Amino acid sequence: MSDRDILVDLQAQVAELLDTLADVIQQACYLERDGDLDSMALSAYADGIRLLAEHGRVEIIDEAGRRVIAKWVRDE
Repeated sequence: MSDRDILVDLQAQVAELLDTLADVIQQACYLERDGDLDSMALSAYADGIRLLAEHGRVEIIDEAGRRVIAKWVRDE
């Protein structure tokens, strides 16, 4: 397997992991009233939302400690 093939495979794995994380965050943190995401001051959810933000999947609106509020970034 060439270096390029390894890189492509790793990129696909990262994308799959981010998709799975996005599913978990959507299920656990979605606020139906306004469509935002709220970590509810749970560290695992806050870290997950921050990781999705680092990869451009969500935009953090506000945060204070473990409380992170974000919204999904939509592809236009």
